[in-house]
Amino acid sequence: MKTKLAVIAGMIALSSVAEAGYLDLLRDFDLKILCVVSWFAPAIAMLLFLIGGVLLATGSPANRVLGKAMIYDSILGLILVVGFILLSLMLIPKLDIAACYGG
Repeated sequence: MKTKLAVIAGMIALSSVAEAGYLDLLRDFDLKILCVVSWFAPAIAMLLFLIGGVLLATGSPANRVLGKAMIYDSILGLILVVGFILLSLMLIPKLDIAACYGG
């Protein structure tokens, strides 16, 4: 019984310490990651989409299969990145993604 109370008291102490400054640090770190991802992911996805289109346009059957896979993977990756951004915005309500774009 004493160990359960000690664990609960430790968790309460950690939660009060975490609220002080660590959550702000995590929020800032997550915002930096979101900024980098939101700037580079669309460019990389577009590049892969274009390369896949060129491979699809060439006559070789092997290139067609590779091109289709690249287009599919670039679209799927972009959907996953947008999902990551939306999930982060839902879980961290004070996160301001407009700061990435100068807003």
